[in-house]
Amino acid sequence: MAGSSGIDRASSDPSLPRDTQQEKQAVVHTFKPGDVSINISYDEASDRSDPDLSDDNELPDPNDETWNPEMSLEHIHDTQVRKLAIITGEEEVLDIIEEDEGVTSAFTTDTAFTRITNAEEMKGEHAFTGYECCLADLVQMLLPACTQCKKSYEVDFEKSGTGVYMKWTCQAGHITGKWCSQPKLNRGMLAGDFLWSTSLLYSGNSYRKVRLMAEFMNAGYVSERTHYSIQRDYAIPSVEDFFIKMQDDILNTLHNKEVIVSGDGRMDSPGHSAQYCTYIIMDYETEDILTAIIIDKRETDLKSVNMEKAGLIKALAFLKQRGVKVKEIITDAHVAIAAFLRKNEKEIKHSWDIWHGAKNIGKKVIAVSIFIK
Repeated sequence: MAGSSGIDRASSDPSLPRDTQQEKQAVVHTFKPGDVSINISYDEASDRSDPDLSDDNELPDPNDETWNPEMSLEHIHDTQVRKLAIITGEEEVLDIIEEDEGVTSAFTTDTAFTRITNAEEMKGEHAFTGYECCLADLVQMLLPACTQCKKSYEVDFEKSGTGVYMKWTCQAGHITGKWCSQPKLNRGMLAGDFLWSTSLLYSGNSYRKVRLMAEFMNAGYVSERTHYSIQRDYAIPSVEDFFIKMQDDILNTLHNKEVIVSGDGRMDSPGHSAQYCTYIIMDYETEDILTAIIIDKRETDLKSVNMEKAGLIKALAFLKQRGVKVKEIITDAHVAIAAFLRKNEKEIKHSWDIWHGAKNIGKKVIAVSIFIK
């Protein structure tokens, strides 16, 4: 039984008196698949002279629910594994290497990073464009000589996104220090990288155009993967939360009130090959955006011309659900929308905006003048 289970019992010392014999612990490896081994330990009586201990019950019965052996997993590179950062299921690694946290004062003989734990700490902080040669001059002026050999330090610069790491080493190899040009956020991300990506999105700029500008300046920039990860995980959710909060405040003031609204759709590309349509309804008097509906062409049997109508239908249903009473809606001269409102929303007055009306009148006047000639 011991051989089949891979467990070797620890032998007891028969020379010890029975009343002084102690329990011994047997620890074994059951198997070692690859790099991981499983350790099982259990306690057993060491008195082999006990007549009640026979060969049939020398080992605990695995089916015995009261038997609770101690088990552990061990990796052959356990020391290196324990040094890895702990990532929870809610976090995502963004190609960011965590640095050892050090003091926050500059130009020391240790790692010097400023940590930011609250975004409010960055309010009022100014950002500047610095050059490598000027930083090197500053280091030479402020960094003292090595306290052991009195020799000067050699300074190296390493780009990291929009920031730079500055490392200095004694010529004799005595002391090494490191400094970062930007504060670090709680997961090791540089604050400048985060603000660079979010500011780029909020200002309506294109990542590749701004990156090209940075390349012309020989300046650092955030990698494309990191930029879109920040955009997806932080920037866009913040915009959505803020929009929903403002929308709720506006709709609550319009509850059970009659309003005049204007609506229009915008395609993501011109022509009849658009994939998405954003339909927006605005309060005509206050010019507040009441809702914005995004329609995918797959929702309209792959027919782009039907997306604007579908957006209007969803937008009106949303306003009804929120208790907003639409008494008049102003749209462009969309034939399908006009037919839908005439048949299904008879209580809503449908008006065309004056720009489209004037444009259509102009076309008709030109057509008549050509016919008369």
